[in-house]
Amino acid sequence: MLYAGRTWGDKPAFGWRDVLEVYNEPPESPVTSSNMSTYSGKTGSTSTTWSKSSAKYTEKLLLSPYRWMTHNQALQEVRDLGSGLRELGAGNRSSRGFFAIYSVSS
Repeated sequence: MLYAGRTWGDKPAFGWRDVLEVYNEPPESPVTSSNMSTYSGKTGSTSTTWSKSSAKYTEKLLLSPYRWMTHNQALQEVRDLGSGLRELGAGNRSSRGFFAIYSVSS
């Protein structure tokens, strides 16, 4: 981290996008007489209307533009974490294990 902070400083290092909205999108195939359950159109005619009661939907996400943390900001986060651990009693030679789920939403 020290090398990255010295070398790349204020250049972007870690990027992420926030989830703004979750919505469902209909499948890729239109409603036909064979997969129709509640459809108000003519049977057998070609249509782009989707049957909500019989179709499976795909979950889609509306995402924000990328947000970035620079190398210097990441270095400061590491220093803050280390200072906190030291305040809790962790010494230079003590070892600790960390377990985390790698996801912003979890």
